[in-house]
Amino acid sequence: MKVCFGIDISGGNPVVVRAERVRGKPVTSVVSADMVDGGAFVSGSLSVRESFVRWLETPFAAEGKARKVLPTLLDIQLPFPLEECSYEFIAVRREEETIKALAVGARADDVKSRIIDYEKLGVDVQVLDQEGVALWARGLEEFPVSGQQPQQSRIMVNLNRDRSTIVLGCGDEFISAHSVITNDGGRVSRLLEAGLKGMQNGRTLWLFSGENAEDEDLVESFLSLAGDHWRGQKEIVPAPVSFLARAIAARACMGTGCNLRCGDLMHLDIRLLLKKELLAPVFALAAAGLLLIASNVAAVTVLGMKEDRINTEFKDLANKVAGYRVAAKGQDALTKVKRKVDERGVAARPFLVAFDKSLTGLMREVMEVGKKSELKYEVISISHVSEENGGLLIKGTAPGWNGCDELAGMLRRKGYMVKIGRSDALADESIPFVLRSGVTK
Repeated sequence: MKVCFGIDISGGNPVVVRAERVRGKPVTSVVSADMVDGGAFVSGSLSVRESFVRWLETPFAAEGKARKVLPTLLDIQLPFPLEECSYEFIAVRREEETIKALAVGARADDVKSRIIDYEKLGVDVQVLDQEGVALWARGLEEFPVSGQQPQQSRIMVNLNRDRSTIVLGCGDEFISAHSVITNDGGRVSRLLEAGLKGMQNGRTLWLFSGENAEDEDLVESFLSLAGDHWRGQKEIVPAPVSFLARAIAARACMGTGCNLRCGDLMHLDIRLLLKKELLAPVFALAAAGLLLIASNVAAVTVLGMKEDRINTEFKDLANKVAGYRVAAKGQDALTKVKRKVDERGVAARPFLVAFDKSLTGLMREVMEVGKKSELKYEVISISHVSEENGGLLIKGTAPGWNGCDELAGMLRRKGYMVKIGRSDALADESIPFVLRSGVTK
């Protein structure tokens, strides 16, 4: 979104920041809550205490295979069922022969509670970012990693009088995020020992934000909890009170943040936005289909001209349609030209489908059947893959082996040839499926 609002409600009073994308960069400014009208795009955040972040490593080098096992690996690390959570996998990358990913998530009940917290303030949030990841990303933007110290350890502290957030990292890599009671020295020192073990403490960069970051006594008191062993360079970020709101607003504006209001809790505006992005290439195909159909109609019109013009124009027409000089005459020439027209007709079929069928209506029916059958879609794509299986591709998971049969039946009734592929059940016993279809001849 070009313009977004970020609202931080972690402190005593809501802090609102407006972000606008200008020349590829976010421009932010603190504004009053009155600036957020009913139609605004708003990003909030889930605190570290209400959410979780986990680094995962898979035994696969292929990202496609790795993504299939990431939910299972995350489920093993959590003390509660993954089915009760909203989650995303970000920072997915390959390292030698493995794939690593950062999982962010929260229990669905905590997401619902946070949505209600914002609604009590009269705010309808479309996005709920994760506090720790957002703080870390903004810290890198405003305090880039030094070329002279690329592996410098970093400690980001969002300082509040009662409870604070600590984010640990090395260079530009996020390590972990934690919620602590501000004066709990024992927990602070234990987190630092565990999170930054083996790093050179003298190179540590401390960044302070939050509503109490400008309280010098409280900052020094917090540093004393870590002991001299963790002393290093200390920086107070500019406008520290609005730092978190600035972080989530900029990430939403640039489309770089995560959104834990997903799945069944996804905001209607986000659903419509995703649907619009999905259908954009379909309408482009429809426009191309118009041009192709007009071309075919013109060719048919020429062939139906009066008999006295056929003999004089037949040769030119045959050469034009075939794409080369046709040496044959009479019936042989017609046969060769017809073969070329038939070949073009096969290539034109996806465009004709895009033009003749109501793809918007089809998409609506796919979503309705998915909701009824409790399907979870990962990919819905309308594009030309090949004559046999082109036209429509759907990937997702079903609650049972036959869970996607109703969807396949609906598409067959619409005149699509459907092929279904299924995989072994995931950890939550859901069945991954891939459905491909093409238009019948």
